[in-house]
Amino acid sequence: MSRPASQGPSARARRTLLCRLGTRLALPLALAALAYPARAGAQAPLPPPVAAPRDPARRAVPEEPQPDPRAFSGPPQAVVAPALDVVDEVLPCGLRLVVARDASLPVAALVLAVETGSEDDPADLPGLTHALAYQVLQGNRDLAPHAAAARVHDAGGYASLSFGPAQVRYESLVPTSALDEALWIESIRLRAVTVDELTWPAALRTAGRDRARPGRVPPEVRAAAHGLTTRAGHGREVTPALRKLPIVRVAHSLADRFTYTRATLVLVTPDAPRDVARRVRAHFADLPDVPRDVSPRAPA
Repeated sequence: MSRPASQGPSARARRTLLCRLGTRLALPLALAALAYPARAGAQAPLPPPVAAPRDPARRAVPEEPQPDPRAFSGPPQAVVAPALDVVDEVLPCGLRLVVARDASLPVAALVLAVETGSEDDPADLPGLTHALAYQVLQGNRDLAPHAAAARVHDAGGYASLSFGPAQVRYESLVPTSALDEALWIESIRLRAVTVDELTWPAALRTAGRDRARPGRVPPEVRAAAHGLTTRAGHGREVTPALRKLPIVRVAHSLADRFTYTRATLVLVTPDAPRDVARRVRAHFADLPDVPRDVSPRAPA
């Protein structure tokens, strides 16, 4: 029996609408959180005070003499900005976790950012990292090909992949009721990704349909900033060399670059960050303890 029109949209339609609104609120906040200082508890310095405008009609009042700073003893006291409601830590498995709070909508934004991009491509294999990013979408023994995005969409959420010179981001936005399933997806996404004679050509076909979108920064400027040569594909080429690449080398490159030790998981939810972080730790607790493997990138 169909739902009467007077009862309004279905629960899934409402969740989908909330997630569409969240793409303009929570997801941008999650991307902005990637710029949060890597050291837990780091605080940004306060801006210098701004002098109030002087009223020319007001009568001048003699300024009181200021005390000599040398008259005070003891070390100088640093001024610290108020603490932010953010959790920033590195889990034992090497994954950096950043959790922030935004209670404006009942949705959760998740971004799994892997520190690799087109600037890591070998000279003879342009487009390799881009193709590997799509190989991850082929899943593993726990996820069928493209099942991660399908699960998010079935929950009324939104999923996408973003690619750049230095980072690959798996982005999703889900209702808070589906947060635990989304956390489970991110906790297994990079584990033993399937690589074989069937899934690699499929990943190349999908990667070939992903064209670079025009941005505000000219391609020449972006390439110079990352020490790259300007190419027509912007690191998204699917060349004959990639099609002939041995599966063993594909698997080795994937296991070397797409790891949790080189990733950051960012969450923005309405819940308390410490409570969310506790739930995240439980999903990643079975991974072995390994040090984080991310080195600062030298400017070009």
